[in-house]
Amino acid sequence: MDLVAEQKIVQNWLGSFHCNENPWKLAFIEKVGRGLIATRDIAVNELILREPPLIIGPVGNDKSSVICALCFKLISTADVCSNCLLSVCSGCLEKGHHEEECSFLKSLSLNTTESSQQLDRCLTIARGLFLDKSKKNILNLMQCNCNNETENMIDNLLKQAHHKNGKLRNELVRTAAVFNTNAFQIVVNLSSERKTDLRGLYPLMGLINHSCSANCRYSTDSNYIMSLYARKPIRIGQEIVISYAKMLWSTPSRQSYLKITKQFTCKCDRCNDPTEGSTYLSALKCFRHTCSGLLLPVDPINFYSAWKCSICSDLSDYRRILRMQEVVSCMVDAIESNKSAQEIDEFINNRLLKVLPASNQYVVEMKMKIISFNLKDRPINHCELVEKYCLDVLQLLEKLQAGECTLKGIIQYKLFQCRQLIANTRKYSKSEIESSQRKLLMNAWSILKDNIVAPIDLSNTIENWSL
Repeated sequence: MDLVAEQKIVQNWLGSFHCNENPWKLAFIEKVGRGLIATRDIAVNELILREPPLIIGPVGNDKSSVICALCFKLISTADVCSNCLLSVCSGCLEKGHHEEECSFLKSLSLNTTESSQQLDRCLTIARGLFLDKSKKNILNLMQCNCNNETENMIDNLLKQAHHKNGKLRNELVRTAAVFNTNAFQIVVNLSSERKTDLRGLYPLMGLINHSCSANCRYSTDSNYIMSLYARKPIRIGQEIVISYAKMLWSTPSRQSYLKITKQFTCKCDRCNDPTEGSTYLSALKCFRHTCSGLLLPVDPINFYSAWKCSICSDLSDYRRILRMQEVVSCMVDAIESNKSAQEIDEFINNRLLKVLPASNQYVVEMKMKIISFNLKDRPINHCELVEKYCLDVLQLLEKLQAGECTLKGIIQYKLFQCRQLIANTRKYSKSEIESSQRKLLMNAWSILKDNIVAPIDLSNTIENWSL
């Protein structure tokens, strides 16, 4: 199918979400295939497109809170459909929103608790069965990468159900493979302390290619409509790209994640730069105790590359680097969730910084852990520590040339909160801090205003400041 025909199908799918003024079009991108390019210059924070989900549902992992499988609201473990054992709130049951899925799930005869838990993990995929013809055509056009794990998950489900329908099996396997390739994970704030994960298919968004130095951010609103915004200026003819990996991951972490989950090796400018824009997220301290240099990969996109010291030029085999990374990863994973900010800070200074430079990904992750703490009823020294690490991360984002990314908005709002609490304990005049605080708040709002990952109290804070 040519790009013109494919663009028409996509526009028909978008319906009222598409208009002729949208500044994008499908194009063939050299070395990567189809993607989106800008049809005119696009300004920072400008809306590029909006898209509803084709399919959306719970991830169903063990860490997720118990949510209704239909409206995704927090429910008790007792809210279960008596016919199919799915977690469904009374409101959705009363409105009859569950009937079609219930009939199908009941036909599988999964009657045990164990099967019900497995069904929760497969539910989102099963929703592909209930799409109308036009939406199924969209689903069938989407790229898919199947693997043994996907097939085994579906086969085990159907085996438990004593189901031998080959057509059903193939349809479920293909939908699962489409999810593996294209699904977006959506984090939903259920409360100030609890979150859950959803997975959604967005066909047009799924066509947007990856770059670790992306020029766009995406957000999902409370109706699960996904919006794409420019986080940097985009020139006419330039490719529109997003990042599939976390921004503060080092190159080895991003490369490993992309290889496992997306089956490709990223060769963007950031991945080819051993220093990652002078952030040194991958760097380790030189193994020679008398040397203050940093070890960096000679060839960052080659897993088996030697690492070279920036001062003494000593080379280290990749196996030695891998062992060090594994040791540090175990140290970080061993940190208990109930540790205070001060205890984590001591761990950073007394343990991590003995073997890692302050720029390393694992150190940054610990700083982010401190930043994520709720500030309510925290002592002032906690707020000062969070303020310090917020500034560190913002400086890191600046070096990465991340633009107006989602993480920047979240960090700026946390910095705003810290400084409000600190100001309340000191004798500042209102005018001394109001201007800078207003700027922080306005910028955070411009990034997070229609995003369900935004802090729950952000909109109320905006109202209180009359912005």
